[in-house]
Amino acid sequence: MSNGESELPVSKYPVSPFKIAETIQGLMDQLPPRRLKGNLTYENVIKYYIEEMPHEFGVKCGVCLHQKRKKHFSFVQVFLFDSGNLVMRSDSRIYGRLLEIDGFDEELSEAFGNFNVLFLES
Repeated sequence: MSNGESELPVSKYPVSPFKIAETIQGLMDQLPPRRLKGNLTYENVIKYYIEEMPHEFGVKCGVCLHQKRKKHFSFVQVFLFDSGNLVMRSDSRIYGRLLEIDGFDEELSEAFGNFNVLFLES
């Protein structure tokens, strides 16, 4: 982050990124999409990760996934247990958010690099 705050470690290579991405894509219809005008920022992603993480379950990892659509990107941000399993709510819905965005700020684009999956760890 550019304001002097320490950044969280970011890992693009967990045990099975393709399995996790496939699972998330299969559950995307469980998250109601929210439209966010403009570009999503790295700061917004980290803020959500810190503020919305379900700490009571011992969760210390999050994953972000994006897909290009015709006129926007679908961006999913969810949480994982250490085992790599997705954190689910008591009603069996995935714990996270789905955004429809125009794009990414430069810092978030750099974090994703050439990948469509980004893992966050604390």
